[in-house]
Amino acid sequence: MPWMPDVPKGPVALVGLLAVTGGGCATVATTENPFESSRLDGGPSSYLVVENNNSAELQVYAVQGRARISLGRVSPVGSSRLEIPDNFVRAGAITLLAEERPRVRGATYRTREVVFSPGQNIEWKLEATLGRSFVAVRNP
Repeated sequence: MPWMPDVPKGPVALVGLLAVTGGGCATVATTENPFESSRLDGGPSSYLVVENNNSAELQVYAVQGRARISLGRVSPVGSSRLEIPDNFVRAGAITLLAEERPRVRGATYRTREVVFSPGQNIEWKLEATLGRSFVAVRNP
């Protein structure tokens, strides 16, 4: 039989072992909320203001390279103010994408690259015929 050190056994030894090792789990506490609306670096936020003159609900996305993130939905003949995530703001340029919901006809519209600075807002007016839509960058 192999040599075994003389280790206390039983529930008291187990509790002692857990107290010394921390139970084998590490927990990191953080106060940052990744879904919080304020900028992490304290800089100004940028928003996308969407005016939907289309008869369909639209799902709006921000696109950078291969990264695509949903900014939210805009109801038919409605408008919405959507915050642009920090990492997309810092890059200084995005492409906007709108998809009709539900995707019955599969209509989508994509802008050219929109260049903006932190704190500037993007206004996107989506027309009934999506190809007639336009985008503008505005100072707050």
